[in-house]
Amino acid sequence: MQPAANTKRGGDRYVENQSQDRLMKLEGVVEHMIYENTETGYAVFEVDAGGTDVIVAGNVGSVDNGMSVTVYGRMVNHPSYGEQFKAETCEASLPQDTTALLSYLSSGVLPYIGPSTAKKIVSMFGEDTLNVISETPQSLCRIKGITPEKAAAISNEFRRMYGVREVVAWFTKYGLSAQQAVTAYRAFGPHTVEALTQNPYLLCGDPLQLKFAQVDGIAAALQFDSGSRLRVAAGLLYALRHNANNGHTCLPRAKLLDSTAKFLRVEPASIEAGLDELLSTEDLRTRTYQNIEYIYLPDLLSAEEDIAARLGQLSTFPTEPPKTLETDIRVLEMTQGFEYAPLQKEAIRLALSSRVMVLTGGPGTGKTTTVNAILSLYEALYDRVALGPRRQAAERADPPQRFHHPSPAGSGLQHRQRAVHP
Repeated sequence: MQPAANTKRGGDRYVENQSQDRLMKLEGVVEHMIYENTETGYAVFEVDAGGTDVIVAGNVGSVDNGMSVTVYGRMVNHPSYGEQFKAETCEASLPQDTTALLSYLSSGVLPYIGPSTAKKIVSMFGEDTLNVISETPQSLCRIKGITPEKAAAISNEFRRMYGVREVVAWFTKYGLSAQQAVTAYRAFGPHTVEALTQNPYLLCGDPLQLKFAQVDGIAAALQFDSGSRLRVAAGLLYALRHNANNGHTCLPRAKLLDSTAKFLRVEPASIEAGLDELLSTEDLRTRTYQNIEYIYLPDLLSAEEDIAARLGQLSTFPTEPPKTLETDIRVLEMTQGFEYAPLQKEAIRLALSSRVMVLTGGPGTGKTTTVNAILSLYEALYDRVALGPRRQAAERADPPQRFHHPSPAGSGLQHRQRAVHP
């Protein structure tokens, strides 16, 4: 079934609905800004669509009174606010004629310009008003009350707002949201579009961290070659971030080169050249351990070395195991009604006799049971020290009920003590 095209209320400038599955199109002029969140790009505003007023809401970026807009979305019935047009995308253009310019400037969108000053500016500069504000703001000083400082502030704010709209339009073109555009603008500033056009792979990093495949599609649309230096660099960084999310702070150089070459479908020589360049600029870092070179993201290397240094300091402090440790373990076993496996007991002894202990083991090997035992024994030890010898004796005779933990798992637990050096 092919539904017929139809128009609703107000003629062809209002809404054209080609199909239930397609977005509706709304064209008109912004009459009134009802609500705007500059952080997210969400806005609610009233549009004059050929004589019919329509409420529009959505993440559309920055719009202002007097702007011509083309909005794509659907009509919805909001439970609190009634019928409104839910916008998916919005294309906005700055006002052109003097009536729209006056409405735009009178809205208070720019500092130091109210209705009276707006009328004077539009009367003096006509349809060239916005060009004057953007390019030759000193001309505004011809208006009584506008100082050079105010003129500069007006121009700077206008260019900032225009920059946000430019970014939103660029993002919309590639299927990205207005909220993402606002986030990018806060990160990259007024030259966001220029920066992303030159290197769209910046979108893979902070703050947006978009998926590589999505950004790769944008780069392809911008005619980037599959073997471009920027794509290779982005692929290497993405591979390391992806593995970091899986718990790996670094990757062996050979593994990183091989996996990235397969991922990007690029010759290994190009990947190696890209890696050497990132290392030379210190966008990536390298460390060698047991004759294997490992590649790090700088922040993860810094964190790992800081942790190693702190653990190294802890491992140098003198320790003395509790004199009653073996008795405490037996009491805990009697309280719980089961015995710990030999490796579990060894791990418990090591934990309470060392400043640093690393406990490892696969699923179901009894790590949680062992950790619970360690915590219970530390708690009991602390109580004895705090409460004194009489209470100690009482607790040995009648052990506290807090010594209750699940049955131990198998004996596949592994443990080791490492001296960690900074």
